[in-house]
Amino acid sequence: LMDRVALHYYTLSASLGAIMAGAYSLGMVVLKKSLDASEMQLGVISAIGPAALLLGIFGGELVRGRDRRPAIALFGAISRGAFLLFSFVQSAWAYIAVSSVFFCGNALLAPAVTTLWQSNISSARRNALWGLTVSVTTVISVTVAFGTGILLDIDNMAYRWVFPVAGVLGLLSLLVLVKMPHRGRYKQTKDTAHSVKSVVVK
Repeated sequence: LMDRVALHYYTLSASLGAIMAGAYSLGMVVLKKSLDASEMQLGVISAIGPAALLLGIFGGELVRGRDRRPAIALFGAISRGAFLLFSFVQSAWAYIAVSSVFFCGNALLAPAVTTLWQSNISSARRNALWGLTVSVTTVISVTVAFGTGILLDIDNMAYRWVFPVAGVLGLLSLLVLVKMPHRGRYKQTKDTAHSVKSVVVK
């Protein structure tokens, strides 16, 4: 029963998040077409994304053995809230700066969301349910990306309202996680610790 309840919450959360991700997936198009970014600027933002992932190490330590909800709320507000700033972006460097805030906040957020999933979904059903969630969100993300592309063809500055709307939906997706019923305490279980250890070893 808990798996079913958690799946409903996660599917709703992931679906809202997929709308945000689908819209932002056209970020490079916005930079090049709408903001006339140079090749160097495209290179900078391409490097910042992967580099920010290193912050995930610190994010994992911050939630180890602790309630994940405060971290989800804090880093979610930083990363998704940054999307509201796109309303004021009119240059490539400003776009890169706002995107950097999103990348860093998202990297810090990821461990809390991942361990929350591991804590609330039994290991016996985790892979199957994860596959189902990914399938649903992929369809949503691709559809939204296509729609965003159409809007940018009509108005190349449409990102100034599309991205903030996507950010609000991203915030709602994390609110769903914060409100989700959970199994036991928010702490790292032996199963979760083993999973993390396996990833590190690999």
